[in-house]
Amino acid sequence: MTLRSSALRLLALLVTLVVVAAACSSSGGGSDASNEKENGSGNGDGNGGQQTASGADCLVGEWTMDYASYFESFSGFLGRVGGPTLSETTAVAIDLTMDGDRFLADFAEFFVVLTLPAGAGETTVTATGEQSGDYTATDDTLTVTNLESTLEAMGTFTVGGEELAPPPGVDLTEFAQVNLFADPMQYTCEGDRLELRTVVPDLDEEVAVSWDRAA
Repeated sequence: MTLRSSALRLLALLVTLVVVAAACSSSGGGSDASNEKENGSGNGDGNGGQQTASGADCLVGEWTMDYASYFESFSGFLGRVGGPTLSETTAVAIDLTMDGDRFLADFAEFFVVLTLPAGAGETTVTATGEQSGDYTATDDTLTVTNLESTLEAMGTFTVGGEELAPPPGVDLTEFAQVNLFADPMQYTCEGDRLELRTVVPDLDEEVAVSWDRAA
């Protein structure tokens, strides 16, 4: 495999990491938040036998990404598709807010480092900005529409000690701002824990990222 083909393969996997993270963070759903109080489906104070929220009602609120689940899921994905290794220096933090009709995903930190086998090379991508849009949800399925994005992504590539520019015509920011996951996504939400599951386009690989309720 040439340096150029290695860089291209790495770029494809790098883009996948960005867009899947964007898709996972750009996913939300729920019914009118006021229904939670009327139906007793909110988090509650633990008194009066109030049930823990689940399904679409559970999604309304503020969430923070569980980094450990992100690292585990994407490390496994890269291993299954024969990709590079997700470096321990990777740092990802995404905050997600859902109000019943719209979502806002804030990429507080997105710094991903991938390493080729046998130390053959390394690539780094950073992404900053926000994504927002509309969503609908059933009890276990999310659909994102009207995606708006200010997400900007940059990548550096070093293969065999040589720093390479992204291939001509490839714009990481453009990839990161496109909603490649317009098809419904699966989720599970119980109380203060949310898991979003996304199938990576063209690879038929599912990745799952967990979130913890912040408010």
